[in-house]
This record gives sequence, structure tokens and C-alpha cells, in this order.
Amino acid sequence: MKVFLPFSLTSSVTASRLLKCLIVSTMLLPALSAAQSMAEFEQWKRQYMGEFKQYKDEMDREFADFLNQQWKPFDTEKGVIRDEAPKPPRIPVVRIDDKKPPVVVKPAKPEPRVAEIPLPRIIPEPVIIIPPEPPVLTQKGVNIEFLGHQLSIVDGISSSVSMSGLIVSQSGIQLKFSQLAQSDYPQTLQQLTKLKRQLNLNDWAYVRLVQQFTKQLTASDNMGSVVSWFLLLKSDLDARIAYDSSRIYLLVPASQNLYDIAYFKFGAQKYYSVSRQKKLPPNLYSYDGNYPKSLKLSDFALTQPLSSKPDTQTKHLSFSYQQKKYELNVPFNRYTVDFLSSYPQMDINEYFQSPLNSSTATALLSQLRPMVNDMSETEAVNLLLRFVQKAFRYATDQDQFGEENYMFAEETIFYPASDCEDRAVFFAWLVKNLLGLNVVGLDFPGHVATAVELKNPLGDVISYQHKQYTIADPTYINASAGMKMPQFKNVTPKVISNL
Repeated sequence: MKVFLPFSLTSSVTASRLLKCLIVSTMLLPALSAAQSMAEFEQWKRQYMGEFKQYKDEMDREFADFLNQQWKPFDTEKGVIRDEAPKPPRIPVVRIDDKKPPVVVKPAKPEPRVAEIPLPRIIPEPVIIIPPEPPVLTQKGVNIEFLGHQLSIVDGISSSVSMSGLIVSQSGIQLKFSQLAQSDYPQTLQQLTKLKRQLNLNDWAYVRLVQQFTKQLTASDNMGSVVSWFLLLKSDLDARIAYDSSRIYLLVPASQNLYDIAYFKFGAQKYYSVSRQKKLPPNLYSYDGNYPKSLKLSDFALTQPLSSKPDTQTKHLSFSYQQKKYELNVPFNRYTVDFLSSYPQMDINEYFQSPLNSSTATALLSQLRPMVNDMSETEAVNLLLRFVQKAFRYATDQDQFGEENYMFAEETIFYPASDCEDRAVFFAWLVKNLLGLNVVGLDFPGHVATAVELKNPLGDVISYQHKQYTIADPTYINASAGMKMPQFKNVTPKVISNL
């Protein structure tokens, strides 16, 4: 005897209707042939309980169906080189006689004293104490280290999605997406987005957090790419995956231009390799469409300090100016520096706008402030020039890293050497935050310098937006404000503004 249900079970059946049906069926069982009815009931239960499993978001069902059909090959392109002009291997030096007292040239108009300019208020990053998450049902936690913090992130995924056995194919990816969409991922996603707020993460830092989580979740790089892709989509960040015969690649678009990173275009939008590969296989397969939800481009601008775990390492710096020696002990955060080493290369203006860790910023400004007290604008700028020119060893990126590598200001303090764009970024930060003066960057072929808006411009100047900026080159050794490197005497640089 067969049991016929009073409805046709589809994916829209609610849990309460299914429960009622199960109860009715169970009540009818005594009247049936026990062996036959139990076997048929178990067969029915296995079939329909599998179909009943719900997607957390109905659009994921549609997207999963779409992934089963619409894929095509995409041509990949090698990463764009930002500036192919070679950096100077050696920097010219202005010869000065330290045995003679400096010649003081009185300006045409009295200059304001630096002591009149108050120091900016540096708001410290909050000290983040992240307690262990309370257990959520039976879900386990995945332990990771990020920015020095020991984090435990609830795993709402692997209990219902196998972290192995992924077939690198259209159907294999579609199957894993479908399983992920039906997992308890909202618990994991909620915690990841909470950590993004707590740790003051920008989009690149959040992408790295997601990758760090999936790396601990699975030993498979391919599976890690698929899970990261899924979580980024669920975080409302645009992302794509693509595959070749053996590997799955995670790619993201960005608001910024990224350099020396391979990409492919979907429409007019570039999707960059998150692993920062310089070259990808010539043809990769990806889906020919978009996730059916409004997603935003990742913004990789670093405009707020990250809340790394506090760190107490310091670097001793010294320099001489006008026959007087100055010394500083500057703290840096190694957790922040380690994270910044993973950063994709962007246009130089992004580095000029980046902040310093608050403990580093406070220490720098408080130690430099007494050095420039009662100096004129020009004298203070010259002291800061000499600090950056002499306290840091010069080396090209090729010599130090083997490739082009613009550095954030905190990295310039940490690494043993720096080149022109690193010094320009660091010097501009000092002038803005210590002296309160306007600064622009100067982009020469193969060289970056700065110019400062002084009340009394002198020497080599740049006109920009009806204002006069005095060239100040923190790489040109012993050069003072108004001195331009000899090889660029007849070159007009591009101005990097909005610093």
C-alpha cells in the first residue's frame, strides 16, 4: 500500500507543511504493511528532504542555474607597468662646507614662525580586545592571526560543504556555489563584517581577512578561491572567479588603477588577480554575466590607520643640520608593516594620502616639534629636508626588492633603504602635519619630488592653480628648498595634487 501526499512537494513548500505531512504519514504507518510502508517512507523522506533544503537567498538559486550555462573564455592581459623610466642609481649631492657657519639670507617679507602652527590632533586607533566568540549551535571556530590579533571566526560552512573534492570545471564550481548558498554562512559573514568595523579595515584588508579565513578552512587553493569569491559577493563586493585546466583564480575590480598585476576585462571593467600574479594563462573561463545583486567596486585607498595589535619596536634615526646633530627614536608597528607588504601597487597619489599609525605619528611629531620651534617656514622645511635626505639610506626598489615597490610612510621608517617616491611621500606627510603647509608632488620621468607653498617662494618654483610652490626635493642630498636636481633643470613635472 502506498501513501499519497495531499500536495506536490516543491522548493516552495514551507517547513511547517513538511512537518505536518511527516506527522500524518507517520500516523498512517500502523495501518500499512510495516516492511513495505517503512521502506517506501524512508525512500520518500530521503528524496524530498534533499529537495527541501533551502537557499538563504532566492537569487542564489537563479545564479546557480545561470552558472550551469553561461561561461566563456576571456583573454588575460599582463599587468601594466606604472613607470618604465629607470630610477637614478646614484643621487647627486650638494657640496656644503660644514666648517663655516651657514649664510642666512633674510627673506623679502618676514616669515611666520613655525611655533605659531599648532600640531594636528592625532586620534589613536582604538585598542581592540576581541573576546572569543561564544559557541553558536555546534559550529566550530576557525583560528587565524590577522594584524597581530588572534581571532576565532565561527565556521558556518564546512559542516555542510565538503572542503575537498572540487572538480575544476563549470559544473564543479556551480555545485560548490549551490552548496555554499545553502550552508550556514550568515553566521560566518556576520562575524567577518563585524571584524571589518572593529579593526578599521578598508576593502583590501577585508579581502585579505576573508582569504586568511578560507586558507585555514581548506588546504585546497581552488576551494579557497571559491569560498572567498562567495563570501565577497555576500559582502556586496564585486568579485569573479575564472579557471583553466587545473586552477581556479579569484579576481576583483578596484576603484584604483593597480600595476604589475595580471587581469582580464569583463566589459570595460578590469578584474585583477587577488594573488597579485604578474601573468595569467592566456585564456581563462568565467561566467558571462553578473551576480544578480548590486555590488560595489573595492576601494583600496588607505585613508584611515588600521587597528593593528599594539607593537613597541623602534628605529633609531639621526641626521645633522647646520652643524648640529639630531637624534630620534621612532616606533613602528611590525604587524602593520607586514600587512602593507601584501598591498597591490597603485598610483602615487594614493600613497601621499595615506596615514601613519597613531603611535608612530605622535612620536615623530613630538620629537621633531622642538627642533623646528622658532624657525621660519623656510628653515623648518630645510631641516625636514635634511632629516629625510640623511637619516634614511637611498636604494632603488630594484636593488632592495627586485621590483618596483612604492612604500607607505610607515614602511619607509621600517625598511633599511628607500628611494625617491618613498621619501617624497614621507616628507609631504611631515610638512603637512608638522608645519601645516600645502604640498604637491612632482612626477618627473623616473623621479618623484615635492614642492611646498611658502609665504616667500624662492629658487626653483612650480606654478599650480595660481599659486607658487617652492621645489623641495627630499632625495637630492643636502639640497635646500628651491633647489632642483640638475638632470631635471629643463623638465616640467606633472603635479600630483590633493595631498
